[in-house]
Amino acid sequence: MDEKIAIDLQEGHTVVLHLSELEEIDLNQVTSIDYNNLVGEYLTVANFFNSSANLRTQCQEELTRLKLEFEVWWSRRYIEIKTESTTKLTIDEIEAKIKVSEDYKKQKLTISQMERNLSLLDNLYWAIKEKSGKLDKLFHTIAPEEFKKEILEGQVNNILIRIKKSTIH
Repeated sequence: MDEKIAIDLQEGHTVVLHLSELEEIDLNQVTSIDYNNLVGEYLTVANFFNSSANLRTQCQEELTRLKLEFEVWWSRRYIEIKTESTTKLTIDEIEAKIKVSEDYKKQKLTISQMERNLSLLDNLYWAIKEKSGKLDKLFHTIAPEEFKKEILEGQVNNILIRIKKSTIH
């Protein structure tokens, strides 16, 4: 996905944000503020915040799906062991048989990894939210007529910024 968002500044200047899929990101870069480019930071942080929230939601959905699949597998396996046994097994004995299987181990490790990923995305989400709050406060120190002087072209928060200058006056 390569989406473009145009933001009109004063006097025919337009900032174009080029949004792309998040792949690899430098967490230190996206969670810190580039004080030399406050306008660029301010213009891009909302999009990056939204992307991190969407990733977090997708991860939460995947974790919920994995847990549901595990519960279904557990129930089926429990019934299997109980009906195949020639002796009457206790609940603890059936659960012990399930827990020593390779399938149990694989599924629990997959769930654990997804929980870790969700935790990391949660940390990113809150760090970007904090950055957004700080930028809100800092941005109000810049007068609107200074926007075009303050913004720098380049990559900010994994979003490419280009400045278009109008040739018609």
